[in-house]
Amino acid sequence: PVKVPVKLPVIVYIHGGSFCLGDKVTSVGAMPQVFTGKGFVFVSIDYCLSPAAHFPAHVQDVASTITWVHTSIARFGGDPYKMFLLGHSAGAQLAALVSCDERYLRRHGLGLKTVSGVVLLDGGAFDVTAALLTAKRRPIHSPTFGSNPATWRQASPVSHVQAGKNIPPFLIYYLPLTLQSTEQNSKLIRALRQASVPVDVHVIENKNHRQINEDLGNPDDPEGEQIARFFHGLFKGL
Repeated sequence: PVKVPVKLPVIVYIHGGSFCLGDKVTSVGAMPQVFTGKGFVFVSIDYCLSPAAHFPAHVQDVASTITWVHTSIARFGGDPYKMFLLGHSAGAQLAALVSCDERYLRRHGLGLKTVSGVVLLDGGAFDVTAALLTAKRRPIHSPTFGSNPATWRQASPVSHVQAGKNIPPFLIYYLPLTLQSTEQNSKLIRALRQASVPVDVHVIENKNHRQINEDLGNPDDPEGEQIARFFHGLFKGL
């Protein structure tokens, strides 16, 4: 019998940078070597940045790239039906939004099932409205999301979490360094659980916002192994 090459699961990494900074090369550190060594195809992506770009341009770019990966990754040994998202900071918000609001992938003829699982590294802006209202409850202007509360709601992953939408399982890491980080992540975790979406949560006490991304893949870093187990555990059932 002819041996059919085994297609490997795919990780799509979305960098952070407050939607204004960062790129697909300088943010990944040791991740490509680490995850390819664990049996994945690793893809790091770019997206347009603010202030030149405004919502929803960033997430539209992410959806377009996911579509390219889905249609093209088999040529590089990847399985288009075992695709996972890994996002840090602003990239975590984009990973969550494209996995909870079906409109972005639907524009390309795809559904939320295109994404098999999502890992978020210390993301924020899961509830953009809460993030952009001052203590006096006055709206502020964001170079990414503008000053219209209706836009903020559309940009908030928590606004789009519903049961029965094929939202993929989540693994969420966050740092309890600020009240806003805790509140933002807690809101998303609560929404996912209320919608019966599988979600695993790790609160990281001994790192800062940059370290959780930079350390991923270091020999003594436990998160890389946890993420690999999470992804491998999911695709075993696919």
